[in-house]
Formats: sequence, structure tokens, C-alpha cells
Amino acid sequence: MADKQKILIVGPRGIFGYEGGIEKFSDQFIYRAAHILEIDVLTLHPFKGKRLKGLKTISVMPTHALKTDKLNYIISSIKQHLKKKYDHIFILGTNFSILIPFFKVIFWKKVKIHLRSGSVDHTLKKWPPAIRLAMQLTERFCNYADTVISVSPSIQRHLASIGVHSHLIRNGLDKSHKMPLATRKKCKVVCVGRITAQKNYSVLINAARLIDDTNIKIDILGGADLSDEMHHLTQLMTSAIKPKIQFHGGVSRQMVYHHLSTASLYINCSVHEGMSNAILEAIQAGTPLLLSDIEANRDLQLPDFHYFDPHSPEDLILKIQDALSYMEKYIVPLDRFDDWDQTVDSIIHVTGMV
Repeated sequence: MADKQKILIVGPRGIFGYEGGIEKFSDQFIYRAAHILEIDVLTLHPFKGKRLKGLKTISVMPTHALKTDKLNYIISSIKQHLKKKYDHIFILGTNFSILIPFFKVIFWKKVKIHLRSGSVDHTLKKWPPAIRLAMQLTERFCNYADTVISVSPSIQRHLASIGVHSHLIRNGLDKSHKMPLATRKKCKVVCVGRITAQKNYSVLINAARLIDDTNIKIDILGGADLSDEMHHLTQLMTSAIKPKIQFHGGVSRQMVYHHLSTASLYINCSVHEGMSNAILEAIQAGTPLLLSDIEANRDLQLPDFHYFDPHSPEDLILKIQDALSYMEKYIVPLDRFDDWDQTVDSIIHVTGMV
């Protein structure tokens, strides 16, 4: 039998349970590929889960500068490439495209470089202008990757606009049991995602001011980032709103599933997304959903009634009231999407990892 191909994964803060889109993808990919590939993955958090055959984790000390915790991570990935011979390097996130020329200049390693783009982050205002410009410029390094994968049509269109060809491979659905609506907590609303400006939780807080029904309870699952967004949201929370909204912080993947499967409604109110795994998790849980009317969410091509103006608390509260009254209407059929087995198989095929 031929030796397994050796692959280095660069991008996730942690694996097996950590919050974040890159982290969720890493979990799903590793679970399905570790038996056919020899995988090393660079992380910021020590691995504490059950070891898989074919998997090695390399923990890197995080740094906190320029509103990111991954400067040392970037340097460590270059050192790791120099240290060990790999057949493939799989970069998760366009922000890491700056690594491509560094990997390529080490030409004697003869490694194939693949990049998966899950968002276009240089449009975010949280970054200083100089950092946003640097992101725009380094994004063009994607042209030098052997394979580029886009997770949504809008990202594929964006990359095409700067001359980067990419393969469209969306995130997948898990195979899980759907909880009947009749068994769910009435009027429980759930939002999932880190506390960042782009998640736009402020529109939800302002909508809560308009809620007359005291039975409606909103749970927000997600840890705070390095910005002051959590402080900003806390300032918006009046005594009248606090009983309606609860911030749970970062929770395990298992707890996310539990909240989604017992909720009457899931809301994504982002003003910026790539392809949200949380939306797909809500769909697989059979949870009614409302989405902000942005390009990334429109990529899902759901009926118009699922969408609301992310800048209008008034529009959002009307949608919440309708969705809680007609829950069946807001459930999305599972057969519209691939599962993770199909997604990972497609990636392995287009990258030639096997």
C-alpha cells in the first residue's frame, strides 16, 4: 500500500469543539480524512480531545497585536514547513494568503498549496486602513496557489473579479436527528456567532426594545473577540431588555446543537458573512430561521420571507413575530444542501490529496 499523503493544515485556532467557521470546517475535514491522509494541524489552543490515528496537532503560543492573535501562528507555520516534508499545505482563510509566497519560495520542498476562502474580511471596518489595504494586496497571492476553493458564489465572484479562479465547494450539513417543533421551547430564539461588530447583535438588542411579548427569550451563543464590541453591546442593554436577552459566551459544539434543536427560531443578523456554518446547523436541526438580507445569505437562495433588513429593528421584530406564529413556513428543506461527506470528498478530489 502506498504511503499516505502528508498534509499541513493552517488556519484553525483549535479543533474538535472550538467556535468559528474555520474551526468547524477543520473538525469535519479531519474526521473524514485522517484515515486516508497523514494530517498535521497548527492550532493556538492545546488539543484535549480523543486522538485520531493519522492526526498530529502542533500548538502555537498566541500573540495579541494589531487586533489579531495569529502573528506568531503565521511565523510558526513557515517554520513548520521548513522543518518537515509535506505533500500538501491546506490554508484555511484568505487572510493567510500572505503565506503562499513564503511557502513557494521554499521551492525545494515541492509542496502543493491549496487555499479555502470562507469570507472577504478586508471590507470590515474593525481593521485599520493600512491592514485592510494589506489584506486586499495579499489576497492576490491566491493566484499562486495550486488550488483555490470558494465556499459561496459571492466569494467566488469576488475572487474572479481580481483574476483568481476558484472551485465552488460549499459547507455541508451534518447528519443529525431533527427535533419536532412540538417539543421545542416556545418563543425561544437563538443566535450563534462570536461577539463581533459584523455579527450586528445591536440590531437584535434594539429590536428587543419593541418586543411586547414577555415570553420571547433570546440566547446569544458566542465568545467576545479582541475588539470592544462586547462593551458596546453591554452599554445598549437597559434594565428592560436584560430579561429578554442572555449572552452565554463561547459554548461547546454540542451545546450549540442542543440550543438549536430546542429553539423555536434561529436568527442570523450579520452585516458581513462568508458562508455561515451556524445557518447550516440551524437548517439541519430543522429550526425555523431568519437571515439578514446580505449577499452571502442570499447565496442560499431561500424564499424572500426568510430575509430582513439588518439595519431595521422594526423590520426584524415584525419578522420574529411572523416566524414564531408560522414556524413550519420558516423551516428549510435539507435536500437543498450537500452533507459533509460530499463536501470533503469534493475537496479531496479537486486538490488531488489522494
